[in-house]
Amino acid sequence: MEPLVTIPQILVFNAPYNRLQSQEMTLINNTEQVLMFKLKTNNAQHYIVKPTVGLVEPYSTSKVLISLCRFDFQPRTCYQHRFIVESFYIPVEGLQQCDREAPKAFFKRTPRSDMGVVRIRVRLEATPALPQKERLADVPAQAVAEPLLDKQPALEEPQKAKRLRGPRSWFLWTLLILAFVVAGIFRNEDTSKDSSHSPVLDNGNLSI
Repeated sequence: MEPLVTIPQILVFNAPYNRLQSQEMTLINNTEQVLMFKLKTNNAQHYIVKPTVGLVEPYSTSKVLISLCRFDFQPRTCYQHRFIVESFYIPVEGLQQCDREAPKAFFKRTPRSDMGVVRIRVRLEATPALPQKERLADVPAQAVAEPLLDKQPALEEPQKAKRLRGPRSWFLWTLLILAFVVAGIFRNEDTSKDSSHSPVLDNGNLSI
């Protein structure tokens, strides 16, 4: 896991661009040490970042507000705006010194090999962003109903199975009872035949 995570990882701005737009970014520190961060962009004339430098306490978050200034947006132009977030650990003994000195001085003294870098892309949309209500209104009713239709057969199948299971079980029980009755009748007939053909022993005519 990266020591510093940014949410979102892609900044999206929508037309029209004749106004100031702002996006909030969350920096998450996943370590048990203090992280100092600094934001940079390749189009500083278009953006206002507050704050550009700051600290993130261990296992905590910090908010950064990124605002896009108004400019002449050309739909056919391929804009490649991007940000990077540089960060590095601050020793406990260096916290007091950091309070007395400018934070940018720490970045100047820290080698780039000791810094972590997170890259953030910027996407400039040529269409305006739709409000939440309009987005739901534009969704076809069939698309909204389909998930419910998918769940309905799963709910109705057990009930249908119960309804079918009742008549079948009675039919099977009836066949089983009839089989026992028929078997009993044939057994009684065989017993009566055996008794009629079996020899009768007369004790009086026995001779030893």
